[in-house]
Amino acid sequence: MTQTTQEHTTQEDRFAAYLVDLAGKDRGALAALRRGLGREPGEVAEVHPYVVPWIPKGTRRDVEDTYYLVASLFASHPVHWHRTEEGGRHTFGASLERLARKSESAGVEPRLIALLNSPREDLPNRLRQAVGLLKSQEIPVDWGRLLKDLKHWDSDQRWVQRNWAADFWGGRIPEPSEDTDGGTE
Repeated sequence: MTQTTQEHTTQEDRFAAYLVDLAGKDRGALAALRRGLGREPGEVAEVHPYVVPWIPKGTRRDVEDTYYLVASLFASHPVHWHRTEEGGRHTFGASLERLARKSESAGVEPRLIALLNSPREDLPNRLRQAVGLLKSQEIPVDWGRLLKDLKHWDSDQRWVQRNWAADFWGGRIPEPSEDTDGGTE
């Protein structure tokens, strides 16, 4: 199968495109997906028809759970950050960085740190809260990238967490504090 665009070449991107399409056509589907928020993945039967077809056979349980989580989070804030916006793919850290700039809230950074330190089992609640903040300011999320990242959350190299941190703090040079002159003695 050949793609007509480069945008939807991965399973994660195709799932995100499906969710975006669903949001434009079927408000009832979004309502069903939102019922999955705060619940165990797969616990709400109304979610199955929208998620199960996308889960490849033989998928590990933690990856299955990730599809359910991302679908429910998307339904709560169906604003997608497309690749073409501001130079390409964006991690969840980039969305939070945009939120921090827009809201000028000091509370975003501690939330990101808590997310970066989170074991997989704490992610659903922390992500739900973070997505709620993004929704309040209409900050988009790259849902395909989030799905991919969450699939690899437990990587020994912690590359997902490093990428989120780079997208949040990258390019920022801290200002020297007023009690130091920045020089050496």
